[in-house]
Amino acid sequence: MTTEQVRWLLVADDITGAAEVAGAAVAMGYRVRIVRDGADPRAVSKAEIVVLDTDSRSLPPESAAARVQRLLRLWLATGRSLVYKKTDSVLRGNVAVELRSCLGESGHASTVLISANPTRGRTVQSGVLYVGGVALHETDFARDPEHPATASDLQHLIGADPQEHEHLKSPTGKSSARFITADAMTADDLTRWAEAVNPEQLPAGGVEFFQAILKHASSSRKSHRAVERPILHPPLLTVCGSRSIAGRLARDELLRCGGVLLRAPHDLVAARLASRRCTRWAKNAAQALISEKMVVLETGRVNADPARVRDAVAVSVGQVLKSTEVKSLLVEGGATASAILANMGWNSFEVIGEIEAGTVALRLDANSPTLVLKPGTYRWPPDLLDAIEQAMRSEKAPISQTTRPAPRPVIQA
Repeated sequence: MTTEQVRWLLVADDITGAAEVAGAAVAMGYRVRIVRDGADPRAVSKAEIVVLDTDSRSLPPESAAARVQRLLRLWLATGRSLVYKKTDSVLRGNVAVELRSCLGESGHASTVLISANPTRGRTVQSGVLYVGGVALHETDFARDPEHPATASDLQHLIGADPQEHEHLKSPTGKSSARFITADAMTADDLTRWAEAVNPEQLPAGGVEFFQAILKHASSSRKSHRAVERPILHPPLLTVCGSRSIAGRLARDELLRCGGVLLRAPHDLVAARLASRRCTRWAKNAAQALISEKMVVLETGRVNADPARVRDAVAVSVGQVLKSTEVKSLLVEGGATASAILANMGWNSFEVIGEIEAGTVALRLDANSPTLVLKPGTYRWPPDLLDAIEQAMRSEKAPISQTTRPAPRPVIQA
């Protein structure tokens, strides 16, 4: 992996994961585009790095394998080289299944998978994944509505066959296994592993391992492109769907910036009422945006199948976007964001910049809203909250420091 005439391809299984690695690459001065199924490869030919969101995390394994294979064939045929497979940092989704498709299409002999993000307290020791020093299956991830963590050992989490997987504690170890996982407790550990990966191996895992890989590959890069500072404009529409404790804390921080909270009705996806409920919720949001500079949509009290809730949110947000002006759209959670993008038919994005690791600003074109994506388990970054706060007071909101006002009222749908 060298930086001479960069034409790289990265693959992620959801949109926030794609945005996370794209933001890290932009922060190092690369020209980056995010694409989804249906994007035209000719339209992104000038990008040094293309990040392909396969939107396959929640698919059945066979469907995920087929989609990754199909999309990889399309994008590798453009002359790009697959250099990284982004996985969820806690290994949700079809990890081994998708890696097999990547290895089959790219020609790599094996993969070195390190999902650890030490700066966020996500580490691997002796083949066990920890979050904040607690084994994964004993954390809030055990209550994930779609991918509950029932174990913490990597063998179980990635879904690889025992005969094709080996765990190493040090980069000095050697393995002929197809799937190699590794201990990583610190950023220095990630650096050592990045330096040890050979051309026959496909690196895979979390954003911090990718940053280590990119830093190692870019050591001879002569110049970096100036990175654009993201700017937010009102009206802002924010979508919060996480039911986790972290999600509720993030929502409360957001509301301290101002605006109103518009909760979805608890029967949003009721069989006979779904269409009417979505339309009413969207109409209330559009009306609120006339007088308010920010509206926060929340689905936390809708107790139903997560996929049906996402689809209803996507329909409602689409109705808002088509009926009133929204200049900044902020979305929490990869699955929710994916449903919204699919409903709108959006499949190719310029990466404006990384606000904080994991929270990234994108744009479809000059006439579309600025899109800010954040994983559901992350907090809204202080710099973003400051930018929102400034957007509430002015037409431009460069990232900077301010003091936040008291929370605004809640509107029930």
